[in-house]
Amino acid sequence: MSPPAIWETLNGLLRARIEGRKWILAFDVAAGATPYVAELQRLGAADVLVLAGTPGMGPAPDAATHLMDTHGSSMMAAIRAVQSALAAPSEATLAAIEAFDPDARAHVLPTLFGALPMVAGRPVFGVREPAWMALEDKMRADALWDAVGIPRSPMQLVAAREPALRAAFEQMQTGSGTVWAGDAKQGWHGGATHTRWVSDAASFYAAVAFFTERCDRVRVMPFLDGQPCSIHGLVGSEGTVVALRPCEAIILPRRATGDFAYWGTSTTWDPPAARREEMRSMVRRVGRHLHETLGYRAAFTFDGVMTADGFRPTELNPRFGGALGAIGRCLDGLNIYLLNQLMLEGGVPDALLPELERAVLEIADAKRFARAAAFVRTTPPGDLEERLNLDGVSGTLKFGPGPTGGRVVAEFDGQTVPAGAAIAPYARQAFALADRLWGTGIRGLPSAQ
Repeated sequence: MSPPAIWETLNGLLRARIEGRKWILAFDVAAGATPYVAELQRLGAADVLVLAGTPGMGPAPDAATHLMDTHGSSMMAAIRAVQSALAAPSEATLAAIEAFDPDARAHVLPTLFGALPMVAGRPVFGVREPAWMALEDKMRADALWDAVGIPRSPMQLVAAREPALRAAFEQMQTGSGTVWAGDAKQGWHGGATHTRWVSDAASFYAAVAFFTERCDRVRVMPFLDGQPCSIHGLVGSEGTVVALRPCEAIILPRRATGDFAYWGTSTTWDPPAARREEMRSMVRRVGRHLHETLGYRAAFTFDGVMTADGFRPTELNPRFGGALGAIGRCLDGLNIYLLNQLMLEGGVPDALLPELERAVLEIADAKRFARAAAFVRTTPPGDLEERLNLDGVSGTLKFGPGPTGGRVVAEFDGQTVPAGAAIAPYARQAFALADRLWGTGIRGLPSAQ
């Protein structure tokens, strides 16, 4: 498929912003910056420096790289450690920045979780407003669904105290139990780190202990049977909304521990056509509301579950999310993340957005991306790799270094995944194989439910 004509226009806007400037990439892992270094160079960057917490898996970037040596016991802890290191750079990090940019004229490209307006006195490209970032609090989403008339599951917002949690649990539970989500008292969180499946006495007391230590409030709702999924929108500076396609969220519950495994996103899954259009209509309503009330721009996503009764949203993420990154991997010739940062700065005319939507939908429906990734605490001896063939679905299984110790990645050939199918069942098989082969320590592989 040849690149759409709109790509040339959009790349021209990006080049005008990037060309001739020095760029500092502030990323969680250096290997994650590799394609962005190549893209900045293609768009005329004068020079590039990578700041990263750890090396990560995969090819190293073709640019000067400074490692800040940050780590964490979980994915979110590792991300927060990088953000803390960027907010208060060490002497070694400052020295690397000053050596690269003695005139302090470089610009900074942040990761998708980045929230800093400046790094060592250098401006960040694409800054989110504080009022937008406040929407990360999982306690605020239900009021938004109600404001725009989106059907949602019943829920209760209660104090993170045992009596209130017990009452909500008893009122909200179904045959499959309840799901609890914590507030942002200790800062933003994602990847289901503050979400628990509470279905019996053991999981109840474990969840009470977890949330009372970390949160002031908890949202309690029934466990929703169905397909976890998410969908993205992009909001223009004048309020035009791009509504993209739903994607699978690879989130599986672990009955033994009560938590959820978050393994990323995939674009192979397809809901029924009518449900897809319902979700896209929801995106437009939410996007318009966010723009009208907060002047919102650029990407947002909401997660939820496609149930027998339709899609039921569970949370809003006011930023570029994993599903958009998955779609972006299919868009040869356009870096959707760089475009998102330009939209944050109001640098993409709304008149171009309908054509962008048509092009992205056409490509994303024709070409599918299927990958699952898990962070583990086991450190591998090096980069390990194994070919996969799971019930006819082929791919590659890798185990390499990561900010928590190690990272396991199962990447599938999207053309071999049955049409419209989710990849979670294949990810479960692949990670069970990784555990047998390499002792990766993936905790209690999720149940099939």
